[in-house]
Amino acid sequence: ALKRLVRDERERFDLSTHWNSDLAHLLLPALSAYELERSTGVCVSNEDFENAVRHAVPSGFTFKGYPSQFIHLDARSMFSDCLKSSVCSDIICLRGDGLEFAVKVKLYAYPESVVACWLMIACQYRCIS
Repeated sequence: ALKRLVRDERERFDLSTHWNSDLAHLLLPALSAYELERSTGVCVSNEDFENAVRHAVPSGFTFKGYPSQFIHLDARSMFSDCLKSSVCSDIICLRGDGLEFAVKVKLYAYPESVVACWLMIACQYRCIS
């Protein structure tokens, strides 16, 4: 549902959307680190994630990502909240050579039906001069 929402939002601006499943896979360790930090209060190094991104993103390309945490599972509401951030809306409206998007969601279940839902919307691209 979130990938469809990203695609639909970009289509409103006559922008195409291409997905990169390898990039999406790389986002999972970052989401895990964010939840660990949020739940324990202990700052967790994201060095492995940063190294993986540096290795996976082609030379001359830029990586941008927007993580967000929710306590519900309503994809439309999540996406709407994300678009309120200039960082996320800038990612959604990007133009660039070789622009590819990734979306990753990770759920954490807690007692009493509490859920922490982490979402990251990311992309890699080469700047258009």
